[in-house]
Amino acid sequence: MLFDNFLMLCFYNNITFSFSARLTSSRSFSLFELLLCIMIISILSIPALKYFNNKILAIEQASQHIQMLQRKLQVISYESYLSKQNLQDFQLEAILHKAHTQSALFSFIRQGNTFTLIINNEYAQFSIEKSPDGYLHLTCNPNQKLCRKIYHRKYSK
Repeated sequence: MLFDNFLMLCFYNNITFSFSARLTSSRSFSLFELLLCIMIISILSIPALKYFNNKILAIEQASQHIQMLQRKLQVISYESYLSKQNLQDFQLEAILHKAHTQSALFSFIRQGNTFTLIINNEYAQFSIEKSPDGYLHLTCNPNQKLCRKIYHRKYSK
């Protein structure tokens, strides 16, 4: 029994010594531990990056959709100016009807001569205004954050 206690005591001291020696000799993280931490952080950040990428993609697609609508409005305004006739309501109605869009990334909903752009929880109100020259313009209130994102050059880069 005394011999067993002696062996246990030696074994315990040896483990304690080797454990403490291992801790004191390694004062930094190993390359494997650092790579493992980086890998875990990158895996956990995938959903956040996907959300921001989808939001940026939605803003770009909505901006292109609005630019195409603006070009179509300018073309029919210019054609009516060249032909010296008033703007035909059926042409305008056809363009406005096609502008109504609901996709997975954004919604562009028509309500009369106004449109509502919705991306996630943000929205912007767009309206069609006629200038004194007879040209149609799609405008929004720059106080709305989404409107600034659509028309700002920084977001289109």
